[in-house]
Amino acid sequence: MSASFRLRCVLKQVEYFWKLIPNLRWAPKDFVVDGDKVTVRGVATGSPKGSFMGLELDGTKSFTIDTTDIHELAGDQIVRVHHLEDWATAIRQLSGPPVAAKLKVAHSVETATFQVKPGVTDVALLAVEARVRAGRISSWPGYLGRELAKDDATGEWLMVMRFERREQMDAWMSEVKGVPEMRELGALIEMKTMVTRFFTHAEP
Repeated sequence: MSASFRLRCVLKQVEYFWKLIPNLRWAPKDFVVDGDKVTVRGVATGSPKGSFMGLELDGTKSFTIDTTDIHELAGDQIVRVHHLEDWATAIRQLSGPPVAAKLKVAHSVETATFQVKPGVTDVALLAVEARVRAGRISSWPGYLGRELAKDDATGEWLMVMRFERREQMDAWMSEVKGVPEMRELGALIEMKTMVTRFFTHAEP
């Protein structure tokens, strides 16, 4: 099989995925360099619409999966790539109810109010928040979402974060100091102003 034929096959596959999953994203998370090999752990997210792996989807369900790439180098050229994607997990996620349905049952909620440090703009805060949402938390077990809102009169911010179960939220909170994007967010906040509370949400 020639290299050009393999390339055409890869391009066709990528074109198929982009049409089926317009919001498909791959985000690199970890890099390990060992001699002439570079291993990259990434996270892929998306919301397929159409026939996907035996499922008929309308774009309301999303997946978040780990991917692994091992790049073999010769000089400054990549000569071989081994690529793995955890599509079994994606199928389980896409077979379940959409997030909107999950939010109708009991789940754990954390709220935090805080002020930012002098000189921190709304744009700067929201840019870091976007990195947080696309970062490690996106693949954390039980994570349902985050929201930010601002009191324009006082400058106080409100953060709302949801997990399926309290223990999943507690596990995340025990890890945040080791998450770069969370440390970046914390550097913008006046920690002495932060007040956190925890709730259990349920619809009748």
